Amino acid sequence: MLEELAHEFEIVLFTLATEGYANKIRKIIDPKDKIISHLLSREHNIVDSNGKLTKDLSILYGNRKPENMIIIDNKEEGVL
Repeated sequence: MLEELAHEFEIVLFTLATEGYANKIRKIIDPKDKIISHLLSREHNIVDSNGKLTKDLSILYGNRKPENMIIIDNKEEGVL
């Protein structure tokens, strides 16, 4: 299913995990590197006003439209 969606959407794996762990997950989900176009890990997160590590989705946008992306994440909390 994700392979079909990748033809229509930009698939992004965004996690609070380390880059090494995120790459292992990527290889499970996308062993042929044809589905996930971007990988964002702990190093791409920010610390919010409460001192918690948080995903800042604005780093994805730039010239991208959110409606053209699918974000894969293992946790729904921690999104700003």
